[in-house]
Parts: sequence; C-alpha cells; structure tokens
Amino acid sequence: SYTGLRIGLSAAKGFCYALDIPILGIGTLETLVQAVRAQEPDLPPDVLIHPMIDARRMEVFTAVYKPDGSLLEPVAAVVLDGTWPNLQPSTSNLQPPTSNLQHVVIGDGADKAVELWANRTDIRYLPAIKPHARYLAPLAEARLARGETDDLAYLVPTYGKGANVTQPAKKAQ
Repeated sequence: SYTGLRIGLSAAKGFCYALDIPILGIGTLETLVQAVRAQEPDLPPDVLIHPMIDARRMEVFTAVYKPDGSLLEPVAAVVLDGTWPNLQPSTSNLQPPTSNLQHVVIGDGADKAVELWANRTDIRYLPAIKPHARYLAPLAEARLARGETDDLAYLVPTYGKGANVTQPAKKAQ
C-alpha cells in the first residue's frame, strides 16, 4: 500500500539518521530478479526475466532484465489483456540479437495472468519466486562495496502510478 511504503521508508530513514549510517533504496523488482537468479542458476543467456508486481485490476508494474541481472527495459505499468504479453523487447539491446527469446515471469503480478500464457511455450511461470531479504542483501552489499548509497533527505518510494482515491459518498439525512 502507499501508506505502508511511506511508513516503512520513513522508519528506515529515521534509523539511518539516528545511527548515522547510509541508506539504500532497492526495489522489489530487482529483489525478485535476484531471487530467480539464486533459485534458477542455470538460466540460459537468451532468456528474459519479467518480474511483476500487482498494480490492481489487470495491471502490473514490470521491467525486463537479462539473466545477469542487468536492466534491459525500465519499469513500466502494463495492462495484462488480450494484446499482452507481446514479450518482445527491443532486441537491438541484446547481444547477440535473437528472435527465439524465452521468458521467465515471476511475482504476484504474474499470478493473476497465468491463463493469458497457458498456450505460450516461450513463457515459463515460476510461482515460487518471492521477494525476500536474503535476496535483497547481496544487492545491498554490492552497492555498498561500490560506494553507492542514496541521499537520506531525498530518497522517496517509487509508486509507479497515483493512488486511486475517491471521496466517500454523502450519507442521506
């Protein structure tokens, strides 16, 4: 939830400020990719990883990653409908370019669209892959080793889209 993200990040920032330690903002999509890399170490080099976070209705937040964990296409909100998944990202970003791409889809966003991929032999759905601190920790350690930290004052949650807030209906008198 939006409120949960704000509260969690505020608590983390408070601890970091009080203890004078750095803060790192690491996204759930990155953590999911690290999880699949740890649990499926033999992914072929021509597979693309699509972590998905449920964004309500038939929408997900997703990105496209290579098996080495590098980002191929940035985070976007995508509607899962009859025209999607057209899982063919810019193959010009791949070395070497290929037309026989295989796809791994993971995360709670993928859970709600399994039927869309029932007849797709190029898509492998891995429902057991979940974000967990044990997969986030190596990402944080690597960033710290490179001297990369976030600015405590300016780190904010990435929501992806605005909240769906409505005014309550007026009660009849």
